[in-house]
Amino acid sequence: MDDFVSFPEMLDLAPFLAPNRQDYKVTKTANGPKATYMDWPNPDQGPELEPVMYRLYAVVVHMGTMIGGHYIAYCLVDPEQMFGPNHNLSEQAPTTATESASISSEPSQNGTSTESGSASQNGQKKDRRIWCFCSDTSIRTATLDEVLNARAYLCFYEKVTSS
Repeated sequence: MDDFVSFPEMLDLAPFLAPNRQDYKVTKTANGPKATYMDWPNPDQGPELEPVMYRLYAVVVHMGTMIGGHYIAYCLVDPEQMFGPNHNLSEQAPTTATESASISSEPSQNGTSTESGSASQNGQKKDRRIWCFCSDTSIRTATLDEVLNARAYLCFYEKVTSS
């Protein structure tokens, strides 16, 4: 339970999802049995995968032993709902490499996805959430680096939609 296991901010699940069953359905044709996968350039590898992106939004950390201990959590929260409308966001460092809702599937040099447009350009609402450290007695802002360096017990991801 004390070993560090790295986990990404952005996670592409496409390589781990089951293929589309319809691609492998064999039908009888005048030329013999046929299935969609037979038309792929390389039927053994399948078609090019569309990214299925998920973003980290919470991490649970357990401190202690199997017999006893304490849980803390890191969560992405709306600062106005958590700290009130007068909270000063300027003291908070950027929480993600992808602060807008428009996400590219191309990883950047540091392993996170890169921004592929701004919220104002494509009409999408900007993600204003910030990382917070939550314990029994305190809630404070946290940085993405602090979250990614935590000894995660559970990681929670949300699907990123490109609408």
